[in-house]
Amino acid sequence: WRRGTKNVGFSSKSFKERFLEMGDMAEEQFRLWADAKGIIYLDYGLKRPPFKRFYELPLFIRLQPDYICEGQRPFFVEVKGSGGRVVKIKHESMDALHHWNSELTVWFFVYDKNNHRAAFVT
Repeated sequence: WRRGTKNVGFSSKSFKERFLEMGDMAEEQFRLWADAKGIIYLDYGLKRPPFKRFYELPLFIRLQPDYICEGQRPFFVEVKGSGGRVVKIKHESMDALHHWNSELTVWFFVYDKNNHRAAFVT
């Protein structure tokens, strides 16, 4: 925040502005959390692909979980960031993740940047 500027919430920014930082903070928090828990993880989802017609790929390919992990058994993790009490998840994301959940359990890691807290839920 700078003097004379307004602090704009993430959802109020243009897509171009959001695209530059989309998910980075929440994903970093997931990696720190997973390291502390001894969870082995690997980047899985497509992160900012350079494709011009990305929308032409099937939905379940476009919306892969962010990580594949190994704990007591393998599982997927989808990371979501939040600036408060609400986590926004699109219906199409849930539809695609339903497919992935039929293969391995998909867990959500939700990071609330305003309160510096996280939740790990199915």
